[in-house]
Amino acid sequence: MMSLHKNEQELQSIQSRFMEIEDLMADIEKKKTQIIAFNKQFEELRKQMSSSVQQIERIEQNAESKVRQLSEFMKALDDETEKKVTLTKTLSPAGVGDKKDMVRKLSNFGWTAEEIAARVNLDINTIETILSMPG
Repeated sequence: MMSLHKNEQELQSIQSRFMEIEDLMADIEKKKTQIIAFNKQFEELRKQMSSSVQQIERIEQNAESKVRQLSEFMKALDDETEKKVTLTKTLSPAGVGDKKDMVRKLSNFGWTAEEIAARVNLDINTIETILSMPG
């Protein structure tokens, strides 16, 4: 009888171990599923990061293009300002004769009525009147 009882205890111990093994296998299966899900998320994040890098590169290229355009514009503006400064120095009131001639010459060089008014100390309406007269 003792041996039967002993065998029964061993059988229960073995059965308990099998249940533990089944529980461990279920845990392993859950972990495997989690790892697969994490791997998919990781790959999606990698794709998003790659897309973001490409967007940043496009933005950088666009910014470089805009900086070049701005640089070219600033250079052209500096060149134009330099021309106007040279013109202002050569067209002093004593060299032109009277203000009407100066207004017409500045207008011919592309100066706006506002710029001319500031240069010759006349109001804008006077400048526009002078420019509208034949002459």
